[in-house]
Amino acid sequence: MTFMQRFSKYLVGLVIGVMVSFMLFSNRSCTKWLPGNQVRKTLTANPIQGNDLTNCLMECYGLNDSIMREIASSGEINFKESLVRTKPLKYMVEGKHNGNSYKAMFEVGDTLSTVIALNQIDNNKTCRCN
Repeated sequence: MTFMQRFSKYLVGLVIGVMVSFMLFSNRSCTKWLPGNQVRKTLTANPIQGNDLTNCLMECYGLNDSIMREIASSGEINFKESLVRTKPLKYMVEGKHNGNSYKAMFEVGDTLSTVIALNQIDNNKTCRCN
């Protein structure tokens, strides 16, 4: 038996094995354990609210607590800008709502996740919040 004949036999077996695995496990999510998904789960496990500054910014940008929960649950976690070696943990999340992009820093507490910084990325809208 030549090399190509053995190779094609193994290749057929591999393809059949991949197809069977896909059929058996296609309805399962294999990414729940990834760090970004774990952070999203942690952020949204408790109520989300803003502080005085971020509440003003949310009002200026037309956002509310439920929209911030949506951004936290579907946005991308920016680990480079997150503060994961501090207590409490702070995560930078980049997400979209109604075509606008936002960056929000969330502080994770025991019973609450607080938006402590908020910026609308693709708009030069000036908000008068102090």
